[in-house]
Amino acid sequence: MSLPKKPRHGSLLKFEFQSGAIGYADLHPWTELGDQDLETQLKTLSESKFSRLSQRSCELARIDSEARSRGVSVFDGLQIPTSHFLFTDLSELTETTLAEIESQGFSIFKAKAGRNLAREREALETALNAHQKAQPKSQLKVRLDFNSSLVEKVAIEWLLSLEPSTRARIDFCEDPTPFESAAWAQVRAQTGVDLYCDLESESLLRDGNSERPLGADAAVSGLVLKPARQSIESAKASAHKVVVTSYLDHPLGQMGAAFEAARLAQSRDVGVCGLLSQTAYESTAYSGELKIEGPQLLPGLEQSGFGFGGLLEAEPWQVLLKAASAGQTS
Repeated sequence: MSLPKKPRHGSLLKFEFQSGAIGYADLHPWTELGDQDLETQLKTLSESKFSRLSQRSCELARIDSEARSRGVSVFDGLQIPTSHFLFTDLSELTETTLAEIESQGFSIFKAKAGRNLAREREALETALNAHQKAQPKSQLKVRLDFNSSLVEKVAIEWLLSLEPSTRARIDFCEDPTPFESAAWAQVRAQTGVDLYCDLESESLLRDGNSERPLGADAAVSGLVLKPARQSIESAKASAHKVVVTSYLDHPLGQMGAAFEAARLAQSRDVGVCGLLSQTAYESTAYSGELKIEGPQLLPGLEQSGFGFGGLLEAEPWQVLLKAASAGQTS
């Protein structure tokens, strides 16, 4: 699978809480999605101030620390939901790759789109048609993530340009355009494609200052939730469908997302999630410790906290802040 065009920059964080317990988390900003860059994130944290991302890192590290102090896995008693397969580029699609992932048990794959619509339409239709011909009983579905790169007219035209058989295979489109209720309602009505909201999912869950109740917005079919960026507690009562995904971050971040997905799944349906993002990057010692069986990320109950204990303890930690309000941070 192709790797990201540019190197990504993130940081592992080690928190020492007032209880003496130690917990770990990932901090992986995406400036393309509105996050401050890593240098700014770390500088802010060194001043005892928390961004949205570092606050979530601290919260996940606290969960990790509590489990590590007891010598148990955070996943005790939890079942991690299944995941879709991630392609970072639609050009990766062939009948062979689709047959391979379906043979592994995947029922849905996700692909990034919006960079070259003509090429992406051709790649998607060619691969799906060839796969359907080779596997007539296949029920493989696709999720397309446009990262708000289109405008309403283009989104409608592109979706309607797809063959009906291809359009019927779309599980949902994620953020086809920047969220605007009337525009999304038009896209959904004219194409018949379900639309899931990621970038504005927090405000739609009334997490913050938004006054828009989720249940009142019929333009939205569901929400994509990222625990690295937001608390998902309010999703428990949401009337809409939800899926939980990683933030395309470090394997430690993947396990944090998996934990939150498993915890949310105890109180509501979370469907097929997106927790297997390690293929977007080169393999590392950390990704090598992930236990995966087809679409299932396994918890690794033999390790405490979120896992990776030996690797994390061996990291050359540097002190970032002493005596922080949340504990010491390295």
